Amino acid sequence: MAAVSCVHVSGRPYPLFACHFDPNSPIYSDRERNRIFISDAGVLAMFYALYRLTVAYSLGWVIRVCGVPLLIVNGWLVLITYLQHTHPALPHYDSSKWDWLRGHWRRWTGTAVFSTRCSTTSPTLT
Repeated sequence: MAAVSCVHVSGRPYPLFACHFDPNSPIYSDRERNRIFISDAGVLAMFYALYRLTVAYSLGWVIRVCGVPLLIVNGWLVLITYLQHTHPALPHYDSSKWDWLRGHWRRWTGTAVFSTRCSTTSPTLT
């Protein structure tokens, strides 16, 4: 788990200790607290499953079968995201030319409306 999730190290300041795993954290509203309990239970269940696999097989096996594929997939996602957001041919708009509505309309329909020139970071929609 990243330190950002365990200890709130960036983002807006909160008056109390902010932790993404604490349902009573000031990050969450009252209606979100049950979801945090469910999420925490899922994290604990996954740790328990990995522990049981480690006991049954070995730590090396768990790293080879679970850890290495996880690192490859996450590395791939980071690489793709980086490439999609940094290509020099892609236009970058400031808030006067681009807003949430234009972006979502273009994303879902593939057509430019509400503006004479409208594009996203996806080169297929230009």
